[in-house]
Amino acid sequence: MGAAPSTTFNPVEDLPSLAGKVVIVTGSSRGIGFATLRHFLRMGAKVYMAVRDETRAKEAMERLEKEGREPGFGEIMWHELDLKDPRSAKESAERFVARESRLDILG
Repeated sequence: MGAAPSTTFNPVEDLPSLAGKVVIVTGSSRGIGFATLRHFLRMGAKVYMAVRDETRAKEAMERLEKEGREPGFGEIMWHELDLKDPRSAKESAERFVARESRLDILG
């Protein structure tokens, strides 16, 4: 048996800043992907929202804007990614590599 879980953990206060980090979050227009995206943004990361549908991506971005920008809020960009077709996934990766010289986190 290990120690009891902390009751005071707050990810925004207790985790280090992600400012300057480049992140891709797949499936981030809703559900757990959206929650993950929101967390990385709040930690100051530059986040690529990797989803297939641009309309859903824009809706998710609008939702984030309505929630408000907090201090340390990072940068968000839509990055088209369709994992159903390997050729499309490869093209998406090539577009990303052309834009960025690094990837720190893939979520």
